[in-house]
Amino acid sequence: MTHFLLNIISANLYLILLFILRRLLDKQLSPIYQGKYWNLAGLTVFFFIPNQLLTGFRDLIYYRMQSVMPGRALPTSLHLDNAQSFMGETASGWMNDNALPANDFGSIFLWSMAAVWSIGVVIFLVRAIYSYSQFRKMIRAAVQVDDQRVQKQLAKAENCLGYSRKGLVLLQTDGVDSPATFGVFRPKIVLPNSFIAKASNEQLFFILLHELVHQRNRDTVQNNLLFGLSILNWFNPVSYWLVKQARSDREISCDQSVMRLLNEEDVFFYGTTLLDYAQKNQNSYLLGFSGKRKELTRRIECISSFQPSSTKKLAAKFMVVIALVVGIFLIVPQARTDETDQFSRQEPLVEQKSDPLFDQNENNSLVIYDESKDRYLTYNQAAGHKRYSPDSTYKIWSALFALDAHKIDQTSNVRAWDGTDYPIDSWNHDQNLQTALTNSTNWYFQQLDSELGKTKLKENFRSINYGNMNLLGGIDNYWLESSLKISPFEQVDLFRKLLEGKLSFSTDNVAFVKEAIHLQTQPEYALYGKTGTGNSVTTSTGWFLGSMETNKGNYYFACHLQGAKATGSAAAEKTLAILKELEIY
Repeated sequence: MTHFLLNIISANLYLILLFILRRLLDKQLSPIYQGKYWNLAGLTVFFFIPNQLLTGFRDLIYYRMQSVMPGRALPTSLHLDNAQSFMGETASGWMNDNALPANDFGSIFLWSMAAVWSIGVVIFLVRAIYSYSQFRKMIRAAVQVDDQRVQKQLAKAENCLGYSRKGLVLLQTDGVDSPATFGVFRPKIVLPNSFIAKASNEQLFFILLHELVHQRNRDTVQNNLLFGLSILNWFNPVSYWLVKQARSDREISCDQSVMRLLNEEDVFFYGTTLLDYAQKNQNSYLLGFSGKRKELTRRIECISSFQPSSTKKLAAKFMVVIALVVGIFLIVPQARTDETDQFSRQEPLVEQKSDPLFDQNENNSLVIYDESKDRYLTYNQAAGHKRYSPDSTYKIWSALFALDAHKIDQTSNVRAWDGTDYPIDSWNHDQNLQTALTNSTNWYFQQLDSELGKTKLKENFRSINYGNMNLLGGIDNYWLESSLKISPFEQVDLFRKLLEGKLSFSTDNVAFVKEAIHLQTQPEYALYGKTGTGNSVTTSTGWFLGSMETNKGNYYFACHLQGAKATGSAAAEKTLAILKELEIY
């Protein structure tokens, strides 16, 4: 629901930009292509297709823009876990997490928006269904045209256009005021009885040619698409203006296509036919030879000023417009779709376990690796393969990268506080690596990353194969509920390789960082770990990554929680409770 609502907002932003661009282009956009322009509204569908190919391009632009936005020293989410506070004697003493509590307001507001939007859609959908039922009654009352004069002019129009729509049916009725066309799969042209009785052969030809052009251009598809978008976006007045503008542009585009097939004298008579039979059509399902006074005036002006021009030249200009619109489409941010790790394509030895906290939330998971038995214990295995922002668990790797590059060392790793007044007092003084990991001090690791630079960081991430290795979120923020993501399975695998000496870091540096995240030692075990907490606008995240060295063997684990009250402390508490149930802790 969160992704869907965010994408509804993105789709509306795109439609607004599409409408503004059309108004800015005005007469610069060739009349013959004005109707086709609104087919670009169909790109909104891609906002709701998961894992689309365009996501990579969209991420690139979105995170590039994000990285240069000012005022991002402290994001909306604060990651303030205090791993060393876990040194209490009892399990409850381990939970003194400094992370700010999650704010439920964002979730309440989001679900309120969802409820209001859903009610609006239902109301407008009911209205549309009622309108369609009335329309169907009118159509059922219509009869097929058997007048040979009309059929002859239809054949003439098809021959002139070089287009014959299979299954096309001509209907006549008193239920419409002007000729119109409708139907996507079963095309129909409906003519007023009065029109058939009074129209000359030439007028019949012009009208039928006009409606055939609508069918050839698939304008009924565009009409239905925009009508559907106006229901989904009922709260956005621009969607109604867009439908109105598109209707007018379609008629002008259709006029232009018709006039290209006529000689100069016929163009004049086409214009007079338009004046004689154009009426306001009240039904949204019909594409009519009609229009309001202002729209009709605009059409007559386009007809009177019609000058045939090179189709190739006009098409080239329209391609430039398409490129511009697609660029706008790519810039509009989209809610991120779920990423899945490579472990999901493998078949490691896994024993699946059950627990209500993990069974009832699709994003909660716990992955434990039992080294002695070479097997994984998983709670919600599917979520264990999903990638999420690592939050403060990433700081283990930031420290190792800096040590490996000699930006700091084991005896000289103090960084000066720049005087910024942070909301956590423990951040507001000079830090060494130990205190920075203890206090989970963001600015300390942001400094280290800035000194390394993105090029070096990318090399480091590739060398250890860390998650999606996406650093597009900005040098200070890519790991803070942003572009960098990793799954619980990947967390466990990497941490295990680190402590087993299978990565390229020096043994001394690994031992130094391992000691910095040492939480507790008892005769039966030694516990190491790092929490991570992230609060975004819509939800909160809690991580606990670590290992236990016991008399039975070594265990590596990663717990990920997501929800209104998820924190690193909650993840640690639940992990330790389960390890206790398994008689590991």
